[in-house]
Amino acid sequence: MRWILLLLLALAGGHGAMAQQAVSIPSDISVAQLGRTTVPITGTLDVPPGAIVEIDFTYVPSIMQPGPAIGGPTAAFRCASVDVTNVVVTSRTDGQFTLRCADVQSVTSGLIAQLDITGLPSLDDQGALAPIRLRVNGEDRTSVVFSGGTVRLTGDRSRPSLAEGISSNFPNPFVSTSTFTYTVATDGPVTFTIRDIKGAVFATLPAIEQTKGTHQLEFRSESWQLASGTYIMQMTTETDAYLHPFVVVK
Repeated sequence: MRWILLLLLALAGGHGAMAQQAVSIPSDISVAQLGRTTVPITGTLDVPPGAIVEIDFTYVPSIMQPGPAIGGPTAAFRCASVDVTNVVVTSRTDGQFTLRCADVQSVTSGLIAQLDITGLPSLDDQGALAPIRLRVNGEDRTSVVFSGGTVRLTGDRSRPSLAEGISSNFPNPFVSTSTFTYTVATDGPVTFTIRDIKGAVFATLPAIEQTKGTHQLEFRSESWQLASGTYIMQMTTETDAYLHPFVVVK
């Protein structure tokens, strides 16, 4: 009986020594408007080998766009391409997304994964980014220490009044519909072209015969089958061409 008691004590001691679960990002992160920076996600995971692990984050949609993300053999998330899923935007300041990997090391302290974020043009200068939940094989892990950070935009965020061009669109980011406000200096045709973030043409809307002044364009992303991501709306008049970034979230 004594050896059974000793064995139980040893098992209890081993369980008590389980690594403290923790997920953190740097406390201060800088990114340029329409620029990209990599955010290291670090901490400690103590999970079964090859487990499906998901980490939920909150973020500010008016400041940044999350993704893509990577793991690899030197990270806890061994998935070469980590899924950025469940992106939900409830307001310009409240959003959530999930990092998911189906091939995770059993016990790892250090780098978990790396997340790329893109800075968005915004009158705001900073916003929070924070891990809030850890799930292993679909079950929440409790007693996890989470540490978030602040994302700061760099560059000039002022928006002077426009004699011509696109001044804004609202909401931004948006799921399906957004209204673009634009101004033309003289009567004439106006054409709107949708480009991806690299400048490649995705689609061109029919030309509009427009009068001088400020107008609004209601844009529906479903009509052009836009996936989640950052795009450029190009407005072309007889005078010049003007660019305005916007973000679609599915």
